[in-house]
Amino acid sequence: MVWEAISCWIEGHPGLASWVQAIGSILAIGAAGLFPFVHERAKEKRLRRNTLRSLLHLSVSLRDLQLRIRDSLANDGRNLRWLKGDGPAELNQISQLISELPASLFVGFEMACLSDMRICAGFAQEMHSIILLSKSSQIDGIYDMDELLNSNQRKINQIERVIKYLESS
Repeated sequence: MVWEAISCWIEGHPGLASWVQAIGSILAIGAAGLFPFVHERAKEKRLRRNTLRSLLHLSVSLRDLQLRIRDSLANDGRNLRWLKGDGPAELNQISQLISELPASLFVGFEMACLSDMRICAGFAQEMHSIILLSKSSQIDGIYDMDELLNSNQRKINQIERVIKYLESS
């Protein structure tokens, strides 16, 4: 019954087809114009999400390396484990990846996170150099080991704050 009433109404308005076609054309043109904006916005969100995931992954890796460096500094017997293991190679790779992240991808506090990561990576490189010196016994009396361990712990805490922020983003 309802379909019969609709059919009768459509048949009673001979110009209806052209109006439906005109409205459909306008909607199609609007959708075609809107698509690039929606697509670009989704692309930017995906890029940002992937960038933050990468930053988080690098932060966790850097923190783990800092922990291994701390253990190596605190226990002379572990220096060889650090030096003969993958630690130095991982540190070089992580440091390089962090230094190559373009700052233009980050805004606000994320820029501060990137800066903290770069500082901590540089500090980790310095600690690696100290471990190399300690292996050859050239370190005696040059460095205060307690101060080095405290500085390293501050860098670990700094990276953990970065990780906490990135995990909440």
